[in-house]
Amino acid sequence: MSKDENCKNKEKQATDDRERLANLSRDNDEENINQNVAEKTIDEEFKKKELPEDDKSDTDTFEEGNKLEKSDGKNKDINGSSVRIFQSLDLKPKHLGLTRTLLLAMFAALIGTGAQFGYALGVMNAPSELIKSYINEIYIKRYNSTISPYHQDKLYSTAISVVALGGMFGGLSAIPLSNRLGRKTGLFLNNFPVIIGSILMVLSKNIASFEVFIVGRILIGFSAGFGATVGPIYVNEIAPLRVRGSLGACFQLFVAFAVLLAQILGLDIILGRQHLWNYLFAIPIIFSVLQCTLLMFTHETPAFLLQKKRRRAATRALKWFRREKSDDDIQEEIHEMEAHVRNMQTNATKISIRVLWSKPLLRKCILILIMTHVAQHFTGGYVIFFFGDVILTRANLKVEYASYAMLSNGIAYLAVAISLIFIVDKIGRRSLLLYGLIGMAATSCVIGVTILKSGNIPLHHMIFLEIFAMMAHVSFSAMGPSSIPWLLSTDMFLQPERVYASAIAIVVNWLSMFFVLMTFVPLFVSKNNFLSTEYNIMSNDPPLSRLLDNDNQEISIKTDNEANIRPNTLDSLNENNNLASDNQQHFDRSITSTLLLAVIAAISGTSFHFGYASGVLNAPQDVIEAFINETNHRRDKTSHTNESTITLIFSLAVSIFALGGMIGGLFGGFITDRFGRKGGMLLNNIVSVLSCVLMFISKPVYSYEALIVGRFFLGLSCGYGSSVAPTYINEVSPRNLRGTLGAAFQLGVVVSLFLSQGISLNSVLGSENTWHYALALPIVFSIMQVVLLLFVPETPKYLLIKRNDLPAAEKG
Repeated sequence: MSKDENCKNKEKQATDDRERLANLSRDNDEENINQNVAEKTIDEEFKKKELPEDDKSDTDTFEEGNKLEKSDGKNKDINGSSVRIFQSLDLKPKHLGLTRTLLLAMFAALIGTGAQFGYALGVMNAPSELIKSYINEIYIKRYNSTISPYHQDKLYSTAISVVALGGMFGGLSAIPLSNRLGRKTGLFLNNFPVIIGSILMVLSKNIASFEVFIVGRILIGFSAGFGATVGPIYVNEIAPLRVRGSLGACFQLFVAFAVLLAQILGLDIILGRQHLWNYLFAIPIIFSVLQCTLLMFTHETPAFLLQKKRRRAATRALKWFRREKSDDDIQEEIHEMEAHVRNMQTNATKISIRVLWSKPLLRKCILILIMTHVAQHFTGGYVIFFFGDVILTRANLKVEYASYAMLSNGIAYLAVAISLIFIVDKIGRRSLLLYGLIGMAATSCVIGVTILKSGNIPLHHMIFLEIFAMMAHVSFSAMGPSSIPWLLSTDMFLQPERVYASAIAIVVNWLSMFFVLMTFVPLFVSKNNFLSTEYNIMSNDPPLSRLLDNDNQEISIKTDNEANIRPNTLDSLNENNNLASDNQQHFDRSITSTLLLAVIAAISGTSFHFGYASGVLNAPQDVIEAFINETNHRRDKTSHTNESTITLIFSLAVSIFALGGMIGGLFGGFITDRFGRKGGMLLNNIVSVLSCVLMFISKPVYSYEALIVGRFFLGLSCGYGSSVAPTYINEVSPRNLRGTLGAAFQLGVVVSLFLSQGISLNSVLGSENTWHYALALPIVFSIMQVVLLLFVPETPKYLLIKRNDLPAAEKG
């Protein structure tokens, strides 16, 4: 073999090894220094490829190590093949790459994401009594009576918890929007919901509308959810590999800073006064203006630009972030990013939620992700920031002192968040998470005992113990449960899987937060203060402990490093190569605008009706029962109808909906095959509109029979809709997205159920004079569906099978 051929073989082998190492290091955000050394050694291979065959060097040693590795099996850890390298190379620490431009970009990203998130967490606590007083004032102006403490707490809890609902939708929309518009553009546009929401909350006091305040909180929540997803992505994609874990923890630092700032500004000597508290909610506008200004001087992430095939722009951006690197280093990093993007695009078509769940190893990773995100909120970490004043006043501490006591919690949270930046890569995710959960369980018990015994022990002894326990509680929360769950989706999943893993994490996290915030105050009062301890059952949950057990044969949690998924994860994914069929169009991963329009059209007049009808009669029950009594009084001239009769009529109005749903579902298949999926949904709206008209006129004509018949027809419509809509979505969806898009029906049910509960509140449309308007609202859903269906086609499957219309099916 000639000398040139030898060099070519050596170059090809080194190139293959380099690509494999680059992909592994880019996919695992917290790779250790071993892989960096291996990459540098391969670079030396290129420079020394003209050396004679007998000239042994470190690059030859590396080749021998690779040969040994291949002989032992393809799944062997890369660290085993580079042992000789570490013995021969000088491992001196190198520059971390923290340039001023990089820090500026990181600050610009996090001031409008982490700071917004933290401020939304802490701002409602200090002025809690002022906000409750404001709710009571509005109620007196409208109804000339004071609101009950229970309903006052319920409205206050609603205002707090809706931020989580908005956050869920913001988080879900973050990944597709940031992939389409870019990380920087997404962050820039995300400030518009913040500004609008802040203005609404400030003005709500002047116009005496608590509903406007709640809408503002939803918009703030949407922005917080969007920012909590895109902000860390931006930082992750611009950060050098060596400091990516530490810079990623800076998001939690900005959260802690904003929580403390909100507590300080909420003091009664600053903005926590009767006439100034609404201006507290204008502070996020400052964060937004600051972020928009700074983003004008920063660049888009190089990784995103390479995804869009803008290599020249990516090179310019990387030079701006890495000011102190040479052109050769810049080009080297660009090559690695390109290899990573190619690998991501190649593997993207193999991944779906079904595929993730079908693999035992990945299923365990998903369960770990779910349990940690649920535990984040059920341990009560954020409860302290939302309801700390409520807890302290319940322990007989004066209101004016509670806000000052809460400052200690903010300071402790900030201090631990700062220290987390320096220890997260040294102690390890698992240790921080478990220690945090165990500590929170212990401190929750102490908080519960101090509240229960506050009447039997001198106040000055007990209150100091409770404040100390709350400080320890938030410190343990900042140590792991508040931050580690967001890092696990990056640590445990490769790039193509992270989209689905992040979506699961977002939904679970925000729904858990919504549930805890919505139920805390009522349960805290009714359960004699054992609520915090009840929530903290999650801290010592046996399944979570087992999932995080380091004896697991497939998941190794290192004591000195982060979670390390063994290389057999790649083999488990490679088994999915046979999933694709010959018809590749069924496996197009992109959700097109026309497909999304078709899905929205399908659920708007079906699942929206179903969820709305399920929840709309709950809040105005007393008003409807009074209407039934008044109707009987007009007919029979009796002063009062038997209470059991009223209950029976109301129960019939509620339950007959299910009878109609059963009948509608039975005939759904026949009507769908006869008129088509699209035609059936169009006809179904005639029934739903008729039902809404009957329920609406029931009050003016004083006929609860019309209400009952209307509910029956609405049940018919919902029963049919729950049959045809999933069929339509299934037939228009790409095969590997059917599970994801099929869940849109249930999402529509949940959204409309929540909407019905809000609209049917007494302060909205659930009053004595307006409850029938709440029952007529599904007409809006029907009109929306009819209009949207005009722009979408029939399903190709129906056109081909039922009508044998191949041209129309291909066009659809």
